[in-house]
Amino acid sequence: MAIYLLTLLGAVLLAALLGAMMLGAFRLLRRWLTVARAEFTVTPRNARPGEEIQATAHVVSRGDRKLVVHATLTCTMFDHRARDLFAQTVPMTEVDGQPGRYAVKLHLPDCALRTGTIGDDLSDLFSEDARRLLVFWSVRFDVSPSERPGTVFARHVVAVHVPEGKPLQTDQAYMNQLVVETFAALKDDMILNWLVKMAARDDVITDSERTFLHDLLATSHGIRDAAAADARIDDELNRQIEIDPVLLRKHISADARLSFYRLLYAVAWRDGSLDKREHKFLIDSLQTFGLDRSEVAEVEREVLRGMAASSLQ
Repeated sequence: MAIYLLTLLGAVLLAALLGAMMLGAFRLLRRWLTVARAEFTVTPRNARPGEEIQATAHVVSRGDRKLVVHATLTCTMFDHRARDLFAQTVPMTEVDGQPGRYAVKLHLPDCALRTGTIGDDLSDLFSEDARRLLVFWSVRFDVSPSERPGTVFARHVVAVHVPEGKPLQTDQAYMNQLVVETFAALKDDMILNWLVKMAARDDVITDSERTFLHDLLATSHGIRDAAAADARIDDELNRQIEIDPVLLRKHISADARLSFYRLLYAVAWRDGSLDKREHKFLIDSLQTFGLDRSEVAEVEREVLRGMAASSLQ
């Protein structure tokens, strides 16, 4: 039985490999049959935030087929795979009097993240895995037939180095939005109690934390009166909730527990730093929810990706 399963798995993998090879060969043949020449340049290759980038292409078709060229300025983050944080696609314009030559100017965002490791300046709240993600900028050229602009005959990518870009910093507006949306989706009194206790970790709820809790109560519980919200916060401070970790892990799905951790994680990192009490609170939460570092690593990367993408908008 084991030999049969291994043979079947080998056949499936071989079929997938042959399929990928055939698809690659088809695309190469299609490009050779339709595109006689394709050259692409980007200037400058080392760019500063806010600077214009000149993208040019020299594309000649075989026969009289009309081609169109698009350029896409992209910021990509690499963790276990490539993820686009920013993408701006614009059609390239054919240069007057120069058939087959196309040009367009792209604008690098004023808040462009710098090329390279993204987590150098992040709080220690992020694990080493999350703090060693890479960011790269590039211009992608896509050549398509004018009658079918969604079909790509040729594609080329040119890297753009942004050494003077900004480091990733705490985006409190994004973190607040993430917390509110996650909290609204879960809408659990136990979660509210934990958030109030985290805000009061040093025995004092600051004005900014109180405003934040008021926003949560207004969004998810319909409590819009400040006095009523303060009364609810005081009730939660005085309420002790005993949590049985075994029952919690049994009756709450893994996805819900990870969402809860995402919520606590975003709250703890809203101010860009992590004190000892917040750190202990998160570690205790991991143990209570039966989660380990490997399970929450993707949650951390997800929060980081969202914040990085938000910073480029």
